[in-house]
Amino acid sequence: STRRIRLSVRHCVLSALMLLAVAAAGLRGAELLENPSFEAGETHPTGWSLTGSGSCPAEDDAHHGRRYASISSEENGQWQSAPIAFQPGAAYELSFRLRYRPDVLFSPGNAVVGPAFAIQVITLTANETRSAWTPQAVCFVVPTPVPSELSSISLGQWQLQGSIDFDDLKLRRVQLAHLSYGEGLIGEG
Repeated sequence: STRRIRLSVRHCVLSALMLLAVAAAGLRGAELLENPSFEAGETHPTGWSLTGSGSCPAEDDAHHGRRYASISSEENGQWQSAPIAFQPGAAYELSFRLRYRPDVLFSPGNAVVGPAFAIQVITLTANETRSAWTPQAVCFVVPTPVPSELSSISLGQWQLQGSIDFDDLKLRRVQLAHLSYGEGLIGEG
């Protein structure tokens, strides 16, 4: 009857929408970091440890939520994530929001981010005392094999005069794409 046909069509449409949602989520990649916006945890964020000088304040000026991770120049501060099950040979992207709060106006500093096997330095410039949150991203390929003691994400600083705030992290596996240009293959090797 007509009612059965409508129910059958509705069922097919809903099933197709669910499959599309699952496929889209798979294309984006699953989040690999525990507590990527530092919201969980009482005195310090769950899944993260701090060495040196830093904090995880609960303030209204976080980029996402109420908390963010901060490190300062008093010591070599560094936040380190819980170990991550990286796949050897795979490519990853770590994206995050960063804010540099200098003690001395126009003093440069450096954010040091990524896993120990692929640390990347981001040079920071200070043209205001409390800069805005800026989007950042670093990419890396995991070596084969990856030692377990190197399988966490570090958020640190070098030659800093002030504080760096981190928030809204995303660590995702990415697929490298190759592109032909003339007779060469771009992205290989």
